[in-house]
Amino acid sequence: MTNVKNFVGIDVSKGFFDAAIIVILKGRWDFIHQKFDCTAEGFKAFYKWMKQHINGAECETVICMEYTGIYNWPITEFLSGTKFVLCLEMAMQIKLSLGVQRGKNDKLDAERIAEYAYVQREKLKQWLPSGKVIEKLQHLMAARERIITASKMLEVPVNEFTQAGNIEMAAILVKIHKPLLGALQKTLAKIEKQLEKTLQEDETIQALYARITSVKGIGRVIGIYLIIYTKGFTILADKKKLGSYTGVVPFDHTSGKTVKKRSKTSHMTNAKLRSNLSMGARSAMIWDPELKLYAEKKMKEGKSYGWCITAVSNKLLARVVACVNNQRNYVIKNAA
Repeated sequence: MTNVKNFVGIDVSKGFFDAAIIVILKGRWDFIHQKFDCTAEGFKAFYKWMKQHINGAECETVICMEYTGIYNWPITEFLSGTKFVLCLEMAMQIKLSLGVQRGKNDKLDAERIAEYAYVQREKLKQWLPSGKVIEKLQHLMAARERIITASKMLEVPVNEFTQAGNIEMAAILVKIHKPLLGALQKTLAKIEKQLEKTLQEDETIQALYARITSVKGIGRVIGIYLIIYTKGFTILADKKKLGSYTGVVPFDHTSGKTVKKRSKTSHMTNAKLRSNLSMGARSAMIWDPELKLYAEKKMKEGKSYGWCITAVSNKLLARVVACVNNQRNYVIKNAA
């Protein structure tokens, strides 16, 4: 980023946040620190404090913070109404970039985030709001996940007792859990209905969703997740970047003449999206003639089933990106 004079780190917690402004005098680092409440009054106090301690205009000040989901929302909403340059970074990215660190508290975390913003100033990208529809989809999908997790927690002990041969205890638990499971299923159905309604609130998102799900193997869940994590394909719109983010692109593992290991995918990926995409790949390997033939050919060549899942997942993402960029639905090809 050019023309940036001030670097601020914010560590957000539940109910409050710590802010640190980096100050460099005669080659030495120092910080100005303050703690604020996550309230309207706290945000106003933070804004006043910033005006007192920064040099230059708001647009010359970068405010960086870790992405913490719902805890970020109040302060990002406030800052989006200012001219400060806001950057949201993944916690792991900040941690790895600063090397070995000792000690941890909110003040230190805010200072380290400010340091990260300064060191990475040429690579930082300004955060932009996702849009109300995408944010609603994100919250609804989070609610959906909680309901599914709760249902599984109730079903697991029943299955375990059944497998162990204790049919009596399994029957007792089924009777006890039945009202809860019924209520959870009704709630899940309401969430699914609301997801459909939300997708129709924005014509652009609706058209984007139609293109994404036209690819065989990309269903509702994967389609919505792709819209959320790419912010409607305003970021990660390149197939290689999206594949890397999802964890379906293998990376070389070689060094000199002695270290020559097989290429493999990284573990630092969006595990949730990769897991759902793997299920989509399994479906595509059954119902898409071209991908079915491709997988069968590769397995005959000695490739493992897991390797085929990853390769097909990568192909599905490539198809999705092509459909989005070309603004058209995918047409299934018959296998040769």
